[in-house]
Amino acid sequence: MRLVTFGLFLTLILILGLGCGNDATTPVDGDDAAWLVKAPDQGNNFPGGLDPEIITPSNYYKDEATDLATWWSGELYAPAQLTHTIETELRKIRLEFSHTVPNTQIAFMPVNATGRLLFGFTDAGWEMWKNDSYHAWDSLNAALNVDSIAVTTHYPEDRKYVTMFFPGRPNVDRLKEFYEVLPEARYADGDIWCCDWPIVLMWREEEENVAHYFFRNAWGDCPSGCIYQDYAYIKVVDGEPTYIGYYLKDWEHPWLPRPEWMDIADLASAKYWPY
Repeated sequence: MRLVTFGLFLTLILILGLGCGNDATTPVDGDDAAWLVKAPDQGNNFPGGLDPEIITPSNYYKDEATDLATWWSGELYAPAQLTHTIETELRKIRLEFSHTVPNTQIAFMPVNATGRLLFGFTDAGWEMWKNDSYHAWDSLNAALNVDSIAVTTHYPEDRKYVTMFFPGRPNVDRLKEFYEVLPEARYADGDIWCCDWPIVLMWREEEENVAHYFFRNAWGDCPSGCIYQDYAYIKVVDGEPTYIGYYLKDWEHPWLPRPEWMDIADLASAKYWPY
C-alpha cells in the first residue's frame, strides 16, 4: 500500500509541476454587467443557488471556462491554452447571439461540486482522525494546498466521512484516484449535484479547430430528470461562432424530424453524465 501511495504521490507532483425558460437580462460585456438566469417555469432551479444570481462576467467566464476545460481534458487542472480558447469562444458566442438566442445565457456546471471531495474512513481511520493521528494524507494535502477539512453531516458517527475543500478548481475524478487508495480509506467521492438541470454541452474536434456548443435548456420535473429539453446549437470554426439551429424534443409529436447534429449533442451528453 505504501508503494502504491508513493507512486501516486510522485505522479501528482509531476502533474503539478507540468500543469501548473428564458427570462433573463440582456448580457453586456464588462465587469459591471449583470447576468440573470432563470428556469422558464420559475419552478426548476439550477442547483447551488444559481437561480437567480447576479454573476460578475469576469469571474463567470474564467470559472466556467476553467470547469469546461477540466471536464473536457480529464486532467487534474485545466490546461491553460484550452481554458483561454473556451473563454474566448464563449465570450464571442454570447456577445453575438445573446439578444437572439436566449439559451446562450445558460452556463456550464460540473456534475460534482467544485473543489470538494468526500473522504470516507474505515472505523479505525475515523478514530485516528478524531484523535488527530491520521497522517496518511498529509503529503497529498500539502501538495494540493487543501483549504480545510470539515464534518458536514449531522450524523458523523454513522457516516464517518469528512468533506475536503481544495483551491484551484481541480478535477474531482482525479482527486478520487489519489485519495481512495490511502490507508484506512473506505471511499473517496465527489459531492454530486442532484438530478437534472440546464447545461452547456461541448464537443471538440481539435484537429479541425472546431468546437460544438449545445446550450441545453431543461425544465419540468427535473428532480426525476427534466421532461422538456431544447437545444440551441452553435458551431465554432477557427474561433468564429455560427448559429446552426434549434431543436425541441416534442413529446406530443415524436415523429417530427430530429436534426443530425443532435448525434454530436448525444456524445457530449454521454461524456457529461457518465453514470
